[in-house]
Amino acid sequence: MIFLSEYLSGVSKGRILKRLIKPEIAGQMLPVSGVLLISAKELNIENINLYVDWSQQAGCALLILEPHEQLMELCKQTTLGLDWILEYSEHTICEHDAFDFQILQSEILQSFRGYSGSYEPVKHHIGDLVHTRYIRRHSNSGVFAVTTLPLWSVNLLDAANQVKAWLNWFLDHCGTKSNGAHVVEVVNTYKLNQLDYTVLLLVHLMPEYSCGDIKEKIEHLGIFDLNQLDLLSRYGILENEKFIANKNLTQKGITALQDSYIWNYAEPLAQQLKD
Repeated sequence: MIFLSEYLSGVSKGRILKRLIKPEIAGQMLPVSGVLLISAKELNIENINLYVDWSQQAGCALLILEPHEQLMELCKQTTLGLDWILEYSEHTICEHDAFDFQILQSEILQSFRGYSGSYEPVKHHIGDLVHTRYIRRHSNSGVFAVTTLPLWSVNLLDAANQVKAWLNWFLDHCGTKSNGAHVVEVVNTYKLNQLDYTVLLLVHLMPEYSCGDIKEKIEHLGIFDLNQLDLLSRYGILENEKFIANKNLTQKGITALQDSYIWNYAEPLAQQLKD
């Protein structure tokens, strides 16, 4: 069975994936078995090993989408000790009859280099560009994989069966789950609300400002209900949840803000703060 993370199911790329492959949506509990698609944006130093441990169980395959440099650094620090490097490179295309995502060749911007793990001919590269790498500890262990393929591309909407077949390869190579397998609970994450996003936007637009400085600045605008916003308390919570650090948004905070509808108000609010 193919699963989509709760985070991906709520963003535009994930909505395209839902239409394309019709996956199950994973909740706070990691699936007992199956292929789980998640975004690299969901991973951090606190939860990466949880996902790695799950992925090495028989019957489980983790496929990480939207990889970035920070993910590669995280992978080095896991028990897998991966040496994968993302790089931008020129590549040549080898033409053959097998479906290998050639339709996406102009959209695949990065490839992998490294010695850890492996990749399969045709399935995991186009020409000399390796877009997917995976690792498993032995023949009956699960699979940990990362891909630079934009599986949410609209160019794939007519290739749903081929995409599902490609994903099912991971199912076929992640071993067999024994009876009595345990369920792994995902570490609970703080659920942001509209007021949280508002505070994130204010911090983004006023970097290096202390919480008190931000409050003083917006008091004169008259567009916020300061009692409802409860800036001091909310700012502290967002710091504890690692959305804010050193008077700036963390990468986690930036990602959350840019994925929210509040991001649409960044430019007009920035102008008001200047006036």
